[in-house]
Amino acid sequence: MILTLDVERDWERGGTKNLELLPKIFDLLEDHDSRATLFIVSSIAGEVSEIGVPKKFEIASHGKTHIRLDRAEREKVREEIVESKRELEELFKRKVTGFRAPYFVLPKNSYGILKEAGYIYSSSRAFGIFPGRYVNFSTRPEKIGGVWEFPVSGFLIFNFGLSWIRLFWPFSRFFLPSAPQVFYFHPTELLEEAPKLGLIGKFYGRNRGKKAWEILEEIMARYGPTESFAYYLRTYSRSSGFER
Repeated sequence: MILTLDVERDWERGGTKNLELLPKIFDLLEDHDSRATLFIVSSIAGEVSEIGVPKKFEIASHGKTHIRLDRAEREKVREEIVESKRELEELFKRKVTGFRAPYFVLPKNSYGILKEAGYIYSSSRAFGIFPGRYVNFSTRPEKIGGVWEFPVSGFLIFNFGLSWIRLFWPFSRFFLPSAPQVFYFHPTELLEEAPKLGLIGKFYGRNRGKKAWEILEEIMARYGPTESFAYYLRTYSRSSGFER
């Protein structure tokens, strides 16, 4: 299983307290001999760089400012894609080859921009239904505009992410996939404090913090050791037909 983290602000217009949890997350992954891909919003990458990211964990882009790309002008989309890659590579001194669109919404005509910018793959689609964002029931990797797209896996009608698993826990435990390809979570979900967004915030706050840690540890025990996209592509590219 490929493990991915969406590294962004605590919530919309929030702070970056969740970044303080990164060392503990890295320790958990090390305990399971696991690799992971960090999709980082480049506007907060300086703080992540100061914390440090071990070499075994891949650095990838989650955009420059975490805006919805389907609502942005094409030049703004280009800026988010191109500038985030440049900023991440400059800060971390590593090659960035992966991209994940915020909210799992990426206009199909943006894959050409990814290709021009030098990305090899994207993980910008998620299985399931999210009203107002996406309807997608394919988890099969496909090449679009010269870039491989790897959708997040799913269970029932939801994507295979900690966000949905914890909201319906423990019911969701009995419906998790047997052999998922891509899993994701946000470090901010491991904070005890929930966003102050009325009823939505209360719903989003279900099983956060300590309980989210417990669920994540169970996921790691069940599916680990995990891989990063970079390691997966480097190891399996020839046998699976994925081109470097």
